[in-house]
Amino acid sequence: GFWEAPHGFIVLSFGMGSVLERCVLAHEIAHAELEHTTTTDETEKAANELAATQLVNPWRYHFARGKSRNHANWARSCGVTVEIIDAFVWEYPETLKKFSLAHLAPEEEPAMHELPLLGCRPVYI
Repeated sequence: GFWEAPHGFIVLSFGMGSVLERCVLAHEIAHAELEHTTTTDETEKAANELAATQLVNPWRYHFARGKSRNHANWARSCGVTVEIIDAFVWEYPETLKKFSLAHLAPEEEPAMHELPLLGCRPVYI
């Protein structure tokens, strides 16, 4: 997928699985929110980190991390790609060290409709 900044729309490839589609869309929305106009390693990292804050439920992450040491298993448990779970871990290392589960319930997972869409809608090719 990609964010077409000059025209204000997001393009997604047809036929992605639901987890990949959700992550790609959140990543491209992040590019839009961050007002990226070019693609660099820095903008890709920033978009993944912002997408991770929207998609990863800390309760699920904490639970998954307690059951496995494997990033792929963490991602699967959280319903995201490995790239997104890695961005989550990178973005929140201090928060995760101090994380308390007292205020969260498992059902408190951000839904796709909670992500800001900036008036954009995905275009499938």
